[in-house]
Amino acid sequence: MTIPASAGHGPIKVEVKSGGYLQDWKQSAYSKIVFSRFKAWGWTHESGMVDIPPDYHADVYVFALHICKDPEKLDLLDLSQWEFRVLPRRVLLEHGVKSLSWDKVRKLTPTGLGWTQLADAVRSAHSGGS
Repeated sequence: MTIPASAGHGPIKVEVKSGGYLQDWKQSAYSKIVFSRFKAWGWTHESGMVDIPPDYHADVYVFALHICKDPEKLDLLDLSQWEFRVLPRRVLLEHGVKSLSWDKVRKLTPTGLGWTQLADAVRSAHSGGS
C-alpha cells in the first residue's frame, strides 16, 4: 500500500502486519503474536521479473493487533479493539529483523496508537521522527 506523503515528498510505501489474540476456532490459549516475512523478493513492473535479493521493501511498517480477548465482545470492525504501532524501515535494518514478537514491537515503539493517529505516525516515521 502507498499513501501520500507530506508536501515535497513522494508516496510512502507501507506494509501492514496484523494479528489477534482470538481466532475463529476454539482455543485453549490466546494466540502468540509474532510478525514475520519482512524480507521479500523484489519485482519490477518494467521487467516483469524478480530482480533483487530478498530485502525490506516498505518505507514504514504498521503493526496492527486486535487486542480483544473476550470472544463474546469480538468485533473486528470495531476500531477501538485495535492497537497500532509504527516503525520505519531503518529500525528493522538496524536490528536485522526476520521476525518480531508483539513484545519486541512494543519495546521498539513504546507508544500504542489508535486508528485516528495512524496516518500522522506513518508520515512521522517516514520523515525520521520515529
